[in-house]
Amino acid sequence: MEQPIQIKEITVTRLTSQGKRIVTEHIVTEATIIIVMNGIRIGTLHYLPGLERELVLGHLLTEGHIHSLTQVKSLLIDCQSTMCHTEIELTAPSPVVGNSTEESLQTVRTEEVFEMAAAAQHLQQLHSLTGATHAAMLRHRLSNTDVFVEDISRSNAIDKVVGQAAVLNIPLHESLLLTSGRVTTETVKKCVNAQVPLLMSLAVATDAAIDIATKSSLTLLGSVSEDGMWLYNEGLIKIQEK
Repeated sequence: MEQPIQIKEITVTRLTSQGKRIVTEHIVTEATIIIVMNGIRIGTLHYLPGLERELVLGHLLTEGHIHSLTQVKSLLIDCQSTMCHTEIELTAPSPVVGNSTEESLQTVRTEEVFEMAAAAQHLQQLHSLTGATHAAMLRHRLSNTDVFVEDISRSNAIDKVVGQAAVLNIPLHESLLLTSGRVTTETVKKCVNAQVPLLMSLAVATDAAIDIATKSSLTLLGSVSEDGMWLYNEGLIKIQEK
């Protein structure tokens, strides 16, 4: 499969207090994907080209359309230039089975949170080059497996990382999720639908997001940096200090 073009160079005028000059700048590319499920159009996403299958599957999971990839009977993706069309057929839904969290996973040390945030920031190569992307990282603690993606949308980044983890058969209910973007109700609902028990962000959360996290027993951390973090809600996963 041909590697998608994610970065372009353009010539642009740079304006400063000292005047203007012509420079070369790196920008990211943008594509559009239309998602049709069982004959019904359920969404149009504007995203960074690449990982289309993972984006669509993750979107189905985080939006609550499915709770397992076994429900996807068929998935066809047709991409022409910067436009993709997706046709999905689902099987009849099966009952949602609650997942229990192993005792060893019921606490997370603050050092692990700081380390995960630092690792994600180090991996943000597209953001370092263009300043145009958000990041998401998912960590499965039992296998010490990390999945990392960047996208022009913080929601798409979450969809992609959840979809990629699901394709790799990583148990989402045993995982931690990090986002570089602010946490809104949409962000929290995505984690709840995907059964991810802990969400951390390099940015802050809204009041409504904190309220939903509290009602859903989602552990929510914000403004994670080497200087500290906000513990907005301590849900099923408890935060253990040094």
